Amino acid sequence: KETQPLPSLNHTPHQPVSQFRRALPQYLAALAKNLLLLDLGMVIAFPTIVIPPLLHAKDGLRFTITQASWFGSITYFCQPLGSLTAAATLDMLGRKRSMVFLNIPFLCCWVALYYVNTVTQLFVLSGIMGLGIGSIEASILTYVGEISEPRLRGTLTSMAEIAEYMGFVIMFFLGTVTDWRTSALISSLIPVVSIVALLQIPETPIWLISRNRQEDALKALCWLRGWVSPEEVQSEYDEIIQYSLASKVLKCVSRSESTEKHIYSNDVNLSDENLNKEYENNKPDDVPSANSKRIDFQVNPSNGGSELDLEERTESIYMREKLSMKERIRDFCRREMMLPMFLVCSFFFFTYGSGMLAIRPYMVPVFMNLGFIMDPYLATTVFTAIGLLGCVLCTVTVRWLGKRPLAIISVFGCAVSCLCLGTYALYIDELEGHKHAWMPMLMMVALAFFTGIGMDPLPWMYLSEVFPFRGRSLA
Repeated sequence: KETQPLPSLNHTPHQPVSQFRRALPQYLAALAKNLLLLDLGMVIAFPTIVIPPLLHAKDGLRFTITQASWFGSITYFCQPLGSLTAAATLDMLGRKRSMVFLNIPFLCCWVALYYVNTVTQLFVLSGIMGLGIGSIEASILTYVGEISEPRLRGTLTSMAEIAEYMGFVIMFFLGTVTDWRTSALISSLIPVVSIVALLQIPETPIWLISRNRQEDALKALCWLRGWVSPEEVQSEYDEIIQYSLASKVLKCVSRSESTEKHIYSNDVNLSDENLNKEYENNKPDDVPSANSKRIDFQVNPSNGGSELDLEERTESIYMREKLSMKERIRDFCRREMMLPMFLVCSFFFFTYGSGMLAIRPYMVPVFMNLGFIMDPYLATTVFTAIGLLGCVLCTVTVRWLGKRPLAIISVFGCAVSCLCLGTYALYIDELEGHKHAWMPMLMMVALAFFTGIGMDPLPWMYLSEVFPFRGRSLA
C-alpha cells in the first residue's frame, strides 16, 4: 500500500483541557472492555456453582468425583491454547474488533449451557469458554496499555481485576438465589451488553498507525484525550508516530565484494513507492549490488518525527519483507522482550500458586470439610467480596505505594494464611473443629484479602506496561 502522508497539525493556541475531561474517556473505554472481563469472571466462577449440585445428584445429569475434578480444571487446561491464537488475531483484526468478536462464543455457550443434557456437553462448552478466556486476556490488556496515559495505566489495569472479581460475586450470588441453568441463561445478557459498549469506543491509535491509517489514529487519540481538537494532541501524536515507526522490523541487506550480510535494523525508513516504482519493477531476483541507488524517506528524530527528510542511500538497501518464522523468533528473543517476560511469568507462577485460585472451583466442598458455620454458598460470595475489597484498595493505593510494596505485603500475607489454613485442615480432627469454626473463616478472610490486594491484580498491571509494541501481542 502506498504510504499516506501524515496529517498536518497546525500550532495554534488552545485552552488547556482539565484532568477530569482528559481522564474520563479513558475510564469509559476501560469500563467498556471491562464488561468482557466481567463475563470472564463469571465463566471462571461457574464451575463453583455447578459442581456441588451435580456431585450430589441422585438421578439425571450428575458428576462422579473424577468428572467433577475434570470439569473444574478443563477451563484452565484450554486457556493456554486460546492464548496461542490471540497474537495473530490481535494483529490482524485489531484490539477492538477482536474483543467484539470474542463475545460471540461466550453468548452461544451461555445459552447452550441452559439446555445441556450430558456431561460431555458440559465438558465441550467449558473447553470452548476456556479457549475464549485465553484470547480475551491478551486483547483486553493490550488495549488498555495502548490507550491509556502512563499516570492512569496502573489504575485502569487494576480496574480489570475489579471487573473480574465482580463477575465472581455476581455468579456466586446467582448460585445462591437460583439454580445453575438459570444462572447461565442470565449470564448470556453480559456479552450482548459488552458488544454494544465496545462498539462505542475507538481502536487504539498505535494499531491504526501500524496499519497506515493515520487519520483514524488521530481521531481516536482526540476521542481518548477528552474529545479535543487535533492541535491539542499534536505532541503525543508525534511521539506515537515515532514510536510506531521505530518499532517496525526492517531487513537490511547489504553486499560487499564477496560476502552478503543479513542484519536487523530498527532504523525508520518509509519507502516512497512512487519514487521507487521503477526499481521495484526491475529489481533482480538476487540481492542488489552495493552500487544500487534508492531514494528513501527517513524520520528525522530532531523534529519529533513529524517531518520527512529525503535521503539518498548507496551503501545498502532496505526492504520491507515478511520475516520467516526463524527470524520472528530471533526478534522476539531479544533482551527487551526476555527481561519483562521473565518478570511477568515469575509473578504469574507465584500468583497461581498462592492458594485461592487453585481452590476456587471447589470452594463449596472445601468450606463444608472445614466445618464452616456459614452456609457454604453464601460464604463463597462473602469471601469473594472481601477479595474485591482488597482489589479496590490496590487500585486506590498503587499510584502512591507502588507495585513492589504491595506485592511484598500480598505475598507474605498469602503465605501466612495458607500455612495456617493448611495446618488447621491437617489437624482438624484433633482440634474438634466445631469448637474452633471461627479459625478457618478468619484464615480464609485473610487469604482472600491478601490475594485481592496484590497477587491477583499486579501481574496484569505489569503485563500491560512492560512489553514494547513490537511483540506485545505475542507476549
